[in-house]
Amino acid sequence: IILVGSVHHQLRLFLTFLRVADDLGWKGKIINQPFLLPWYKIPGGRNKNARAILHDELKKIFFCKQHVASFKRGEEYLKKTVPLLRLQLATKKDANILLRWRNDPTAYVNFFNALPVSLEEHKKWLETILANKKKHLYIVVANSGQKIGQIRFDEDKNKAENSITLAKEHRGSGYGVGAISFGTHFFLKNYPKIKTIIAKVKDDNIASIHAFISAGFKKKKKEKKILILTF
Repeated sequence: IILVGSVHHQLRLFLTFLRVADDLGWKGKIINQPFLLPWYKIPGGRNKNARAILHDELKKIFFCKQHVASFKRGEEYLKKTVPLLRLQLATKKDANILLRWRNDPTAYVNFFNALPVSLEEHKKWLETILANKKKHLYIVVANSGQKIGQIRFDEDKNKAENSITLAKEHRGSGYGVGAISFGTHFFLKNYPKIKTIIAKVKDDNIASIHAFISAGFKKKKKEKKILILTF
């Protein structure tokens, strides 16, 4: 189940669904996908900003606690089902691991340039990326401290294009959806002038398309064999 709500309502929505799921013994997965809204903004039809509404929501959770899961239960569920990730800016020291991910045949088969690259070509590419203030390359780091992939955002006016590569051994474990979702929210928060995130995926790359959709992206259009999704 994908829960989509306003950021100030998402907590109560999640805890309510989790309580029902526990009562029914449902073992499916709950994915939270709140609609982004700055805390200082006043939603349409309201006279309070999002932060104040969240404060009211916390009161409702307390008074209706017999109908919602506890905060402790919610935390336990999220720790088990949501990969804990962080992003760190890539540096020249990451050249080798980035090249390993880039030249994995199971990865580059889905690239638009579906060929391996040499170490010299890769180092020149990395230097160019790191020197460009409009391109933001991050290493995705798991809670264990292990580097598991990379995610990049290329700015173009008020839009940014997202691309991601995960290490082969970490695919299929929810890290892809987690990295896309976390990375997208992180970037939009830190670069407020960016209003839209774009992803371009080969139309036969079903796993990536599913990951972007699960992270809240929507299909916008198709150009030849390239599917364009937006957030």
